[in-house]
Amino acid sequence: MSPIKPTKELGIEEIFSLAWDLYTKHAKNIIPPYLILGILTLIGKYIPISTHIGTLEIVSRKLTLWWIIVGIALWWMIIGIVSLIVAGITIKYTGDVIEGANPTLKSSLNYIVNRLGDIILTAILLAIILTIGFILLIIPGIIFGIMFILAMHVTVLEGKGPIDSLHRSKQLVKGRWITTFAIILIIFIIVFIVSMIPLLDSILTIIIQPYLVTTLTFLYYSMKAREKQLPPSIAN
Repeated sequence: MSPIKPTKELGIEEIFSLAWDLYTKHAKNIIPPYLILGILTLIGKYIPISTHIGTLEIVSRKLTLWWIIVGIALWWMIIGIVSLIVAGITIKYTGDVIEGANPTLKSSLNYIVNRLGDIILTAILLAIILTIGFILLIIPGIIFGIMFILAMHVTVLEGKGPIDSLHRSKQLVKGRWITTFAIILIIFIIVFIVSMIPLLDSILTIIIQPYLVTTLTFLYYSMKAREKQLPPSIAN
């Protein structure tokens, strides 16, 4: 497979276009993990309903509300970890395709499982930082969101730890905050529109989410290509 790795910084339209092209060509390999995640998420949504319907059975078995809450919390924790694995698989798979390799879901999964510790820690660190940022009157949260948008891609594609990934992401988007913000804004609008469509939102999310992750993969490679064109003093 020939590499499609950018040799120069890409425009916003190019990033979305190339991501769509890669996504549609490899959809049969990219979408299946999201189907599994979608099924788990749907089960999670209906757990409270089934719990309420089966209240008498639950009481008769002497299960307390505490254990119900713990069970639901554990289920959503599992979904959270699975979502990180799925996103990681997409990042690794699309990154390998861009590099010109011939990845498989199995090879991508094996790699992500080996890197899962750092991926989870990066996600936790990001969640803490963004939460603090949005508590501080929203604007800092937006700034942190732009600054660290590529942290997970760095963790997966460069094999860096959580803190180094945050620093590297900040370095990559340096000088391109407006471009990065524009891409994040477009992604947010797409997600918002999809979430507003009754009944079809879950199905469309399964289709759209991997495309958006692929878009950020191309943003990552675009920023790397730009970095190589800059003088060392500016790049660092």
